[in-house]
Amino acid sequence: TPGGKNGVQLQRHQLPAATFATTHDVGFWVDLSMTDIPGFVEEPFMPPPNMLKMRVYFYYQENTKTDDYWKAEGKFWNKDVEEFVGKNHGVGEALGKIVAPTDTPEQKVHKIYAFVSSLENQSYIPERSKQEQKVLDLKVIKGADTVLENHGGSHDELNRLFVSMVRAAGIPASMIWVPDRSHDIFIKEYLSTGQLDAEIAVAKLNGKDVFLDPGSKYCPYGNIDWRYTGVQGLRQTPKGAEAGQTPPPNYTQSVTTRLARVSLDEHGMATGTVSLMFKGTAAMLRRQEGGLTDAEGRKKLLEDEVRQSLPGNSEISLSNSPDWDNAETPLIAQFHVSCPFAVSAGKRWMLQQQFFEINEKPRFSSADRKTSIYFHVPWQEADEVHITIPSGMEVESLAPDDTIKLEYALYKVQHKQEAPDKIFSRRDIIVAQGIFTPAEYKDVKGFFDKVKADDDQPALVRLSQNVAVAK
Repeated sequence: TPGGKNGVQLQRHQLPAATFATTHDVGFWVDLSMTDIPGFVEEPFMPPPNMLKMRVYFYYQENTKTDDYWKAEGKFWNKDVEEFVGKNHGVGEALGKIVAPTDTPEQKVHKIYAFVSSLENQSYIPERSKQEQKVLDLKVIKGADTVLENHGGSHDELNRLFVSMVRAAGIPASMIWVPDRSHDIFIKEYLSTGQLDAEIAVAKLNGKDVFLDPGSKYCPYGNIDWRYTGVQGLRQTPKGAEAGQTPPPNYTQSVTTRLARVSLDEHGMATGTVSLMFKGTAAMLRRQEGGLTDAEGRKKLLEDEVRQSLPGNSEISLSNSPDWDNAETPLIAQFHVSCPFAVSAGKRWMLQQQFFEINEKPRFSSADRKTSIYFHVPWQEADEVHITIPSGMEVESLAPDDTIKLEYALYKVQHKQEAPDKIFSRRDIIVAQGIFTPAEYKDVKGFFDKVKADDDQPALVRLSQNVAVAK
């Protein structure tokens, strides 16, 4: 970066002890020597490599003081946002068709959110050519008014329109500019706004900040895209742009519920129905993926999700028409399934009562860990399985119940015989934290190893004694 005695200054960032860097007065050049640098280690569930790999940034900058740089850039960004939001011709008229005078502030924000979410989201479609834009009579977007006129815009343009409309409804609203943590994090000492990727809206309701993201397609009200959660960036305040942070994700915002009702025939084949229900982030991600394909492609996406849990030669068929468009409702899919299930063990059958964990592999196999564990979001799963065994067979034993509790995780399984020929199991797991240091690896691995061991516990069924005597 320009600056220092000869206009060159090298900033060092988390370099190992075996590294040295020097600046040279002649020629305005930098010499960087590094020795004993270990190879980069790829591990499962690790942070994006950009967050971990050593790197050197070279760039030109007038402000060499960190606080001065962000103050100046924040001022430019804040001005740009305000000019865009302030171009609100037609916003009041549109607002009058959306909200009622008797609505509470939260009802107004919720209705505005639904309206903005319904507009065309150009961040999720291929970029149009100039000819296409001309045919569709699309204007160059310079403010909230042209987003309205075009009936759509990019992620940030939609969120800016949302802020403009919320303000027009008399409710305080602002923006926060953050990085995309799917590939990087904000480094304050790196003096570049290029590391900031997206703008998120913040509405003030009942004295509290509510972070909202109608610009992320299929994002339900109250959530923001996981990529922009729990990260630092620049935020608008009454004093101008200052450092701010989005809230971390919560496990209640990504929920998966699975239900299986199957009957076994005399050959150990399971036939029945399976239902999947996704809420919050879990639904949003699948809707976004489904939005990239056609009806047949969406059907395959859901069937493949069930298929990866069951034996390879299973027959799976989607039996309902899921609602792919309404982000405020759970995404529900129902299936007819048929698969080999019972494993013969002499005169007994072994049944893995956790039907959806048949193909699950150990999450962590290595004894040690070099990098942090990085789950995109905390999550919650609830599974319920009902198994009907064939006539002439009886339950000999069920898998044991168990509960495993940690400060950041819970696992609970329950099993019971709900009728002479019916077995019931319930499995709940909550992981309430997304990032763990290598020092925490042993405990995290221990938790998931115990979960895997419990999931693999079978029930035993056998030919009933009455049938055996009769024969």
